[in-house]
Amino acid sequence: METFVLLSLLLAFGCVTINGAPVEHGGIEPGSCEDASTKAAAELALTKINQDRKEGYIFGLHRLSNAHIKKHGENGVVFYLTLDVVETNCSVLSKKDWKSCDIRPDEFTKL
Repeated sequence: METFVLLSLLLAFGCVTINGAPVEHGGIEPGSCEDASTKAAAELALTKINQDRKEGYIFGLHRLSNAHIKKHGENGVVFYLTLDVVETNCSVLSKKDWKSCDIRPDEFTKL
């Protein structure tokens, strides 16, 4: 019985003292969605997303919003972006660049 109580106390103590990794919010600044480097980062991110997809249609950029940046080291920048995407008429199997594909009509898009 003593081991059961001791084990229960150790488990309870472990649950109380376990914390997640600290999240640092400092240093993140609002960015501009009209800035050339922000647009380039969004386009590169969408290109990488499309390259990783194995089925469906290539995504095209509908809207870029909520841009934030954080300096990383001396020359690095991390972009935090919200990308709204739409399907294009191009299959991911075609390996085309998303900029060369037409947006797919809403009636042909799955919900």
